[in-house]
Amino acid sequence: MREFQDEPAILHFDTTYQNNIVRCTFSAVLVSVIEPVINTIGVGWTFVIVAGLSFISIPCMFFVMWRGPLLRQRAAMQFPTTKETNPI
Repeated sequence: MREFQDEPAILHFDTTYQNNIVRCTFSAVLVSVIEPVINTIGVGWTFVIVAGLSFISIPCMFFVMWRGPLLRQRAAMQFPTTKETNPI
């Protein structure tokens, strides 16, 4: 059973796909950059920078929590729900 029965299935697939692409891209970039950065500035400062980037991303999370319901409402109006069963 899907968590949000009133939203179109395509939105869930798009969201999952986009989340995975962003997560995997950031992971790949971090893995490819972390060793040269550690060799250049050291382990301590490298993880201070990583912690700073994590701290900077916190407002993004609060923005999504604040504006998410409105954005989902707009998407639901743009893509009306059909009573068809999920093809997958």
